[in-house]
Amino acid sequence: MSRTQRYQRFSMPWIILALFLVLQGCSDTPNRCTLADKSDGKLTDGVLVTLSSDRTDVAAGQEVRLTFSAGNATEQAKDLIFMSGQKYELYVLNSTGTIVWQWSVYYGVGFTLSIVHDVLPACSYYQFSDYDQISVGGPDGSVTTTWKTDDNLRNPLPPGVYTLYAVFSPGSGYESNRATVTLQ
Repeated sequence: MSRTQRYQRFSMPWIILALFLVLQGCSDTPNRCTLADKSDGKLTDGVLVTLSSDRTDVAAGQEVRLTFSAGNATEQAKDLIFMSGQKYELYVLNSTGTIVWQWSVYYGVGFTLSIVHDVLPACSYYQFSDYDQISVGGPDGSVTTTWKTDDNLRNPLPPGVYTLYAVFSPGSGYESNRATVTLQ
């Protein structure tokens, strides 16, 4: 067997493999965003908003850790227009649907009065900035805060079932899924 024949015999499988890989890369099948597949959040117009709590049953006076994230579950970037510097709000409702705790009221957080434009890249989470009483920077861009199972005036809440949710606030806002906590 000549040197040329050995080279041709050896290189043919590599050429076929390279051709296969090039053709795979040219496929017209787009990569599908799987952001929404990994969450129990609420998906509205391609925006995924998720709220979770670290417990569902709690004794009076105990703290509940709330974690919130918002992401773009589409293949296109989304323009976001915020009507102030506020990017989100977290709420706790009692059994009659009345807001008994609101994150920004409880912690006295103020926001700039300005229109803010931002872009949320395709298939990615929004990266929030630091505010008081918020821990920022989870792997999904999440923010974490604590509800101390009291109301906005820091009065203890009576036993009952409380509903928690969040709103990501560009435009008219995107609500999260709802979670419940039973206060004993």
